[in-house]
Amino acid sequence: MGYPEGYCHPGKTVSSSRLISDGPIKVSILSQSDDNKMRCVWDIFGDHARLTVLKMRKPYWFLYEGTPGGKLDEDTDYCVRSGSPNGVRTPASMKWDGDLGAVGGPGEWLYFGDGDRVLYLVHHEDDEAVDSYWPMRGEMTVFGFGRKGIDKFMETVPAHFTVGFCDGSAFAHVARVVNSAYVRPVVEAESLRPSGKLAKGVTASN
Repeated sequence: MGYPEGYCHPGKTVSSSRLISDGPIKVSILSQSDDNKMRCVWDIFGDHARLTVLKMRKPYWFLYEGTPGGKLDEDTDYCVRSGSPNGVRTPASMKWDGDLGAVGGPGEWLYFGDGDRVLYLVHHEDDEAVDSYWPMRGEMTVFGFGRKGIDKFMETVPAHFTVGFCDGSAFAHVARVVNSAYVRPVVEAESLRPSGKLAKGVTASN
């Protein structure tokens, strides 16, 4: 999440993490940097994980560097971006940059795939910061929320990010899975009247 600081980067030793909650629904891990400029919490669920950035040296980015399906194949692997009703699909060989748009929810998201299994990434807060992707030496994907080149553009904290897996690659299907993982539900609730009887039609937002 930071360069050259190395916050939340594998192999770096500038931060420490500890388990703060271990339950049947999720596991929560708190990470803090030694310089006290970064603090965040990972909530890990069965099929996705959510990062809440509580404190961060600004500006910052959020990166995914990976290998869809275990090995990057620029001809058959692909990237699909939100921002239109059917998404924008491009091969993994095609680099791009620009602000991701929101579809079906408040945030920005996209997914990378190899066949019909995909990894999706979400920035819950829609912003105007540039996002970018390129294949690095044909070895791995390099995608960044709030990144272009080595420049960082995100400023807001707290911020929230979700990553997860989805079986199926059709845009409408993935959109439903993504939205169920991060969009706050609107609950139609019932409340008790002073008499103890239920009153219907009370709306609550979680």
